[in-house]
Amino acid sequence: MKGGGKNTIAHYRAEAQVSRQRIGEIIDAMETRLSPARLIHDATEAAKGEIADQVEVARRTVQKYPVAVGFLGGLLGLFAAWRLSDND
Repeated sequence: MKGGGKNTIAHYRAEAQVSRQRIGEIIDAMETRLSPARLIHDATEAAKGEIADQVEVARRTVQKYPVAVGFLGGLLGLFAAWRLSDND
């Protein structure tokens, strides 16, 4: 029984060591994924993609409705000029 007990303890120690190594690897991976530099990089890339999508939508809108966009731009310019002259 003693020999079996040592083998069992050795087996559990080996399993515990493997578990510790696995936990260490998981923690290292989490630290890498959650590092401030990585989070900033991921947020920047996501924002770049979103901005590019919005620019494409605006470009297609201007191409599809050039007169309407020009009219709205003119109105916006007149409003800005009116607001600036009001402040003087």
